[in-house]
Amino acid sequence: MTTGDQVLADLCDLLGPERVMRDAQQCATYSEDIAGPASNTVIAIVKPGNADQLAGAVEIARSASVAVHPRGGGMSYTGGYAAVNDHAIALDLSDLDRVVEIDHEARFVVVEAGCTWSGLYEALAEQGMRAPFFGPLSGMMATIGGSLSQNGAFFGSAAHGYAADQVLGLEIADGTGGLHRFGSWSTGRHPALPWHGPGMMKAFMGDCGALGIKTKAVLPILPVPPAPVFASFAFDHDAALLGALAAMRDLPHLSELWAFDREAHRTLAATGFSVLESTQMAAELAGGSSTLLGAAKNLVQASTLRRAVLKDLDWSLHMVIEPPLAELASPVLEAVRRQIGARGGREIPDTIPRVTRARPFRPIRALIGPGGERWLPCHAVFPAAAAPEGLAALRALLRERMKAMEGQGIRVTLLIAAVGNDLIIEPQLYWADSLSGFQRAHSPPAQVKPHDHAPARPEARSLAFELRQAMSDVLTHAGGGQMQLGRYYAYRHGLEAGARGVLDALKAQMDPDGILNPGVLGFPAVR
Repeated sequence: MTTGDQVLADLCDLLGPERVMRDAQQCATYSEDIAGPASNTVIAIVKPGNADQLAGAVEIARSASVAVHPRGGGMSYTGGYAAVNDHAIALDLSDLDRVVEIDHEARFVVVEAGCTWSGLYEALAEQGMRAPFFGPLSGMMATIGGSLSQNGAFFGSAAHGYAADQVLGLEIADGTGGLHRFGSWSTGRHPALPWHGPGMMKAFMGDCGALGIKTKAVLPILPVPPAPVFASFAFDHDAALLGALAAMRDLPHLSELWAFDREAHRTLAATGFSVLESTQMAAELAGGSSTLLGAAKNLVQASTLRRAVLKDLDWSLHMVIEPPLAELASPVLEAVRRQIGARGGREIPDTIPRVTRARPFRPIRALIGPGGERWLPCHAVFPAAAAPEGLAALRALLRERMKAMEGQGIRVTLLIAAVGNDLIIEPQLYWADSLSGFQRAHSPPAQVKPHDHAPARPEARSLAFELRQAMSDVLTHAGGGQMQLGRYYAYRHGLEAGARGVLDALKAQMDPDGILNPGVLGFPAVR
């Protein structure tokens, strides 16, 4: 019996054979993220049912020097769980999905790491509560643990920051199979005190599971705010948009704040709405309107914006205003209008933020472009004052490479989003190609089927990945940082010697054999 066979036999004994999956196609899918396949394929997918089973599985893997790649919803494009060793297992946390405790008085929730943001949102909503940051756009699949490990952003981020900013307590499985708690939780006291000595929990945020596998988290909660107010504006120039985004930092109660460029508008316009989706949208909007007539009016606005206005705009800016008291919304909206009007912005129908919030978590359709294209993003985070330089550098690169891009039918859309005081600039590449395994596995079948037999275009694909690297390089050179690192963005070797020493010491303490997600954050890929 080989070492791999023995490990799998031991895992089956511990968990039951139904929790150890060896199907070749499944293993390939679990080794591939948005950016494509990994250099190796995991030998099995292990699906523990609780933290003790997870810890036991890690202990078995360690005894045989088998790498462990923890995986949540799989929405990484940074190689966050990619298999880089020939002996590795994927650790699927999706069955660690319980909402363990909701405390209204102390305002915290204890939730297992494999719970989706959608699942947490629904559980809290039943009790009139919500997390301040309450998930990325992919929250129907993205998990709590995955977002803390990759540091997600979006819903609530303009006001409350990143997913990692919200954590009050953590339970972690280390690389030996030991379970540890951090925060005030680790003392056996109240689990949701914001500070209890040095903030060790932060070390595990954005680590991609390299320092420990998250099993539970303590998050703050708040009462669901009154009905939000929505607003959208158009801008004709980069400088005006970025000036408005910077000004919005001084206004309270902006829950989400994001912008699309002209090419992104064309993608939205090309996507359209099916009859079924339009009916669903009308029903959802009716819930936020005083009458069905109001909902119908909003739907007409959606059609008008999509077909007649949106595709002609250089930039659109969208926001959700969400104060704790309904009477505070109007003053904030008026202040927004003054700030934006002073910078040349003009108001447009607010359909995009309205529809985005009508049902925050939807089946993921963004992985396939409107014409069946592949989709590949990158990003950089800037202080508001530095964002103009970053965007200008990106624009210059795209002008320089425009001819080559046109030759291969590659286009780039831009998303800019506010996260606290930061601005995320996210270029997204689209090009015609055969669908990837990831696209097939994670997109609705009805979206996959029309493009099932699209021909492979390796030259376009090669140029797209080259462009992604070039865009990442110019954004980083302009002073941008990254919030999600995985195996794509540099980290460890860029640290000062003292900080790197502390990091390495923590890694040695938590994962002495280097089995936890080798290769992320710049740690060695080979144990």
